[in-house]
Amino acid sequence: MRRRRALIFEDDVVVMGLMKMFLGLRGYDFFGCREPMTCPIYKDDEPCNIKYPCADIMLIAFNMPRMHGSELLKAQSARQCKLIMKNKALISGYFDMLNRSEMEKLGCAVFEKPLDFTRLAAWFDECEQRMDLSAPLGHVRREKRRPCHREILFQTAPASDIKKGIATNFSPSGLCLTVTTPLWLHQTLRIKSDGINPQRPASVRWIKTLGHNSFMAGVYFEVTD
Repeated sequence: MRRRRALIFEDDVVVMGLMKMFLGLRGYDFFGCREPMTCPIYKDDEPCNIKYPCADIMLIAFNMPRMHGSELLKAQSARQCKLIMKNKALISGYFDMLNRSEMEKLGCAVFEKPLDFTRLAAWFDECEQRMDLSAPLGHVRREKRRPCHREILFQTAPASDIKKGIATNFSPSGLCLTVTTPLWLHQTLRIKSDGINPQRPASVRWIKTLGHNSFMAGVYFEVTD
């Protein structure tokens, strides 16, 4: 039986941190996206030709760069997203009556900030009754990765020291990075090496311990539609 998976679309780092803590306590795997993208897991096929959903539950900030959460939900529906609308929720600091009515017509849940985690937990309980944990979920890479052995310079924060790692394979969507510096899931990295997509921040999607002070991380670049 696999673990449950959540997707979070939220540009507020404080809210993102609270949601990650909440999901971690409930035993979820989760991906966090600071900008809206129709599907950060599968390719952005139109329509989606994947049989299974990319997640079990989805939380979307209403106000995000470039696109409102409602627009993201409509784009997903137009592309035949396999995750049912009842397991999606919009979160905002303010909903007027018109926006709330529009969201209710979409069929998703609506939560206002500051989040009432008791109410949120009750909604999760309802959603979990609808989840099929026998159905597989997976990550489909956007491109085939090419093997390499290249030193990569990166930062874990804008003002932090530059660290080094070795890329063992790469593609325009990401790379596998071997490091001696411990990283953590969903940590944001800034790649400083030329030629491997330094313009976009990257997110750590998985980590494997190779040995004493040796780790491999799957690093995926944030993408935009």
